[in-house]
Amino acid sequence: MDTPAISACLGVNDLDETLAYYEQLGFTTLPARDNAYIRVLTYNGEFAFMIQPARGLGMWLPPLKDTPTGCSGMHYLAVDDFAAWTERHAGHVDVIKGPVNAGGHQVLYFRDPNGYVIGVTQKTQH
Repeated sequence: MDTPAISACLGVNDLDETLAYYEQLGFTTLPARDNAYIRVLTYNGEFAFMIQPARGLGMWLPPLKDTPTGCSGMHYLAVDDFAAWTERHAGHVDVIKGPVNAGGHQVLYFRDPNGYVIGVTQKTQH
């Protein structure tokens, strides 16, 4: 698996709960090399992002110590079949918007248990 040019490592309140949540949505979790607290999440065999307990982020980078989980922004998940993903998972997530047409493609936004906003969209080829 290739490491992307930029990737997210999200602080979470409960590692096990968050792993179970994303596994229900079709993600696979892997341990990170040389770090027992970080988990790598993949989707359809591709790197998606990493998660770790928020308290660990604060110990590693002290400026993050008292930062709440969630963020001002969003992350995107590109799926092979948007309609099938939405039909299968929309009833199991906290949908905050959508599906909506955004620039010619459908997007559904949901909030995960830690406050992160994920936008699901159809994967495109460039």
